[in-house]
Amino acid sequence: MVADWPLAMARKLFEQAYDGLAAAAEARMRHHVGQSAAELIPSVRSLSTAEVADLEQGLGDPRKMTVGTGGLP
Repeated sequence: MVADWPLAMARKLFEQAYDGLAAAAEARMRHHVGQSAAELIPSVRSLSTAEVADLEQGLGDPRKMTVGTGGLP
């Protein structure tokens, strides 16, 4: 039965949901962080599934990733 599992389709659906929620999650986290440490708001950002995959493979630099509603420059 495992061979019949639509892994590629499930992965694509997860990526769409995760990436689709990134901007809202980032905005919410910026709100929470801003209540305690407003100076940290610019450092709050979301990573896309592609960026996480790059980090897992040692390919990405998280300081240069700028996705979501306002990532770092």
